[in-house]
Amino acid sequence: MLYALDLHTNQLVAANQATSQKNLLCPGCHSPVILRKGAHKVAHFAHYRHSCHTFTEGETQEHLQGKQLLVKQLQQWPGNTTVEAVLPQLSQRPDVLYQDQDYRLALEYQCSPLATKRLIQRSRGYHQHGFQYCWLLGRRYQIKHKLTAQIAQFIRWHQHLGYYLLYIEVGRAQFEVLYNIQMADFLPPRYFCYRTSAFEQLQQFMHEPQELFVFPITPEQRRRQLYQLERTWRCPSRHVRKLQNLCYQRQQNLLRLGPEFLATEYEPPFFAGWSYAWRLQRYLGAEEVAQRELYQQPFIKQKEILEKIIDKWM
Repeated sequence: MLYALDLHTNQLVAANQATSQKNLLCPGCHSPVILRKGAHKVAHFAHYRHSCHTFTEGETQEHLQGKQLLVKQLQQWPGNTTVEAVLPQLSQRPDVLYQDQDYRLALEYQCSPLATKRLIQRSRGYHQHGFQYCWLLGRRYQIKHKLTAQIAQFIRWHQHLGYYLLYIEVGRAQFEVLYNIQMADFLPPRYFCYRTSAFEQLQQFMHEPQELFVFPITPEQRRRQLYQLERTWRCPSRHVRKLQNLCYQRQQNLLRLGPEFLATEYEPPFFAGWSYAWRLQRYLGAEEVAQRELYQQPFIKQKEILEKIIDKWM
């Protein structure tokens, strides 16, 4: 934690400004804490014993640095900025809370794994109590060769950005938005990227209309898709065998149907499996099975978009 309660003054003291190791308490459980600082570490407080239910131990340097960057940026705004604010009515503690007369913004910097159920609970708590909220992601959530379920659950949509994710790059002290995110079977995800060192500029960018379009699939990419599709059939996984069995039960041939259900352009980032498998299963009437091909995305209204995709193929 970055702040502790001074027992003598009853005021919060920042770890980077603390001069004493004595009489410091956790703001949540009021048990003693110790100051930790060094040449290569962000100054912070830690419990003597791991018994606090409000503040968790094991906070990474990346997370501490990200919170410091957010605080530094928001302290330039006219309202009040609080790090690790305890919100008893929510039983939650946003990493950084900004408040002015008419606006409350909770910022969460997520560097560690988070279950979708917990993501929904925490987001719903902010929404129900009138907070604006924003999830920013750390290094472990960067998109590499594919979009994973852990990353996809944070995706949001905005008319100016399409599907997007927000990041903090602490090494560069920058904020980053990946927007117009799209995906296609057997190909890496595609997106645009905007970086800035100012959180206010990030907000400004997100509220300005950006040039968005659907990425096409080139003839070379189509050849690559067909090659990869053929490889999956030569050495079938359990998933492919299930598709083969489903086709057999419906008196259909997977080798014939598969290529027909490959999309001709990039699509929304909804598919945990292959989008062609999702369409194929819907076509064969196995809607419950097809549902397993989709990511859990609490911030996205998938249904109406997916219906449009289905209409193109039915």
